[in-house]
Amino acid sequence: MEEGAPGVEYDFPGHQPPQRLILLPEGLGVHPRFPGFRTHDGYLVIMCPKEKFWLALTEVMEAPELAEDPRFASFISRYEHRDVLIADLKRRFVERTTEDWLERMRGKVPCARVNSVE
Repeated sequence: MEEGAPGVEYDFPGHQPPQRLILLPEGLGVHPRFPGFRTHDGYLVIMCPKEKFWLALTEVMEAPELAEDPRFASFISRYEHRDVLIADLKRRFVERTTEDWLERMRGKVPCARVNSVE
């Protein structure tokens, strides 16, 4: 399974993000710019196409250290350090249920429950 991180596949000058689907274990495809993450009981798709959403995500995750970390200070730096960031986010997302994450992010971070593609 390959999962992504919010904002790491964002278009920026001189970068063409890969056009591929991110596959979840059940074969669910997720657009590379809108990564999917496993939660305690399901999956979420997270969308942070603007810096304000990345900062809001760090707030709802109660992770100010991510917002303050220079490796994650911009779209470009998050892309450059995506392996570290993705591992950290994966660890955090699995700690709570999908419903809990949706409630925390409602009105702050664009996101959606992954129900099914059938």
